[in-house]
Amino acid sequence: FQQSIRRLSVRFPEVSGDCFGLLERIPSLEEVVLSNPKNVTSVACLSACKRMKKLRLEGFSKVTDAGIQGLELVPNLEEIDFRRAHLKTTSTLS
Repeated sequence: FQQSIRRLSVRFPEVSGDCFGLLERIPSLEEVVLSNPKNVTSVACLSACKRMKKLRLEGFSKVTDAGIQGLELVPNLEEIDFRRAHLKTTSTLS
């Protein structure tokens, strides 16, 4: 079953960031769409999805730049869409 899932779309306002760790157990994922989480601060666990080509994060408001670190290591990742997202930066510009 897990080997055949290529696209996953989930809308959930009340979920913890720990739940995203389960997605790394689905190695066949190529496209992930996550919408409207209220309490998620990191999606770094998605870096384990090595076949992922597209990631869309809709309505994220608490993810920081540190929370997306590791996504650059996904070899097939071609697109990240932060639709209606409000990312918070923890770095400073000089």
